[in-house]
Amino acid sequence: MTDPTAATIHTYDRVAREYHDKRYDRELAQERLDHIGILLGPGRHRILDLGCGPGYDAALIRAQGHCAIGADLSSGMLSFARRHYPGPYLRTDMRRLPFAAAFDAIWANASMLHLEPTDFPGALAECQRVLKAGGYLALSLKAGEGQAWENGRFAVEDAPRFFTYWTAADLDRALAAAGFSSVGGATGDGTDEHQTWLSRLVQKPH
Repeated sequence: MTDPTAATIHTYDRVAREYHDKRYDRELAQERLDHIGILLGPGRHRILDLGCGPGYDAALIRAQGHCAIGADLSSGMLSFARRHYPGPYLRTDMRRLPFAAAFDAIWANASMLHLEPTDFPGALAECQRVLKAGGYLALSLKAGEGQAWENGRFAVEDAPRFFTYWTAADLDRALAAAGFSSVGGATGDGTDEHQTWLSRLVQKPH
C-alpha cells in the first residue's frame, strides 16, 4: 500500500520550483498575516511556518520584523527555501514537533490538508503544545469530503499528492476538541483552479 506521506513528500521534492512559480502571488497570504500581526501587537514575535514549502510565506513574516522558523518534510522544498528566502528552516514532521512552547503563532497554510484524518487530531495537539498561552494557529484546508489522490498538476510525470477534504462543521469540531477557541474563519475560492478553501484562525487559551 502506498504511504500517502512518503508519496506526497516525494512529489514536493521534485516540484519545488514549479510549485513556487505557480503560487508566487501571495496577496491573500499577506492579508491574513497582516491580521495576525495586528492581533499579536508590537514587538518581534516568534512564528512557526508549518509546512513552509518554498519559503515565500516565511519571507513575508520576516519582512514584518518577526522571527519565522520554516518547517517542512520535503527536502526539495527546504533546499529551495534556503537558497531563495534565507532564514532558519528545519526538516520535521508536524505530527511530532521538536519544540517546546516557544511560538506566538503558527502559520499552517495549505499544509495540514495532506494529513490523514486519523493524524489530524495529533497534529493539532502538537500545535497546541508548542504555542505559548494565548498563541494563534492559522490554517487553511480544502473544502469537501473524504480523501483522494491528485495527479497531473505538474510538469514532471507521476507526481501524486494525497489530500483530505473537510467540511466547515467537521473542521470546527476538530479545532474545538483540540482546545482552540475561534478567532475568525472564512470560506472562499483560492487560486487553485476554483477550489473552495476553509481558512481558520484560532487561539490557544491563556
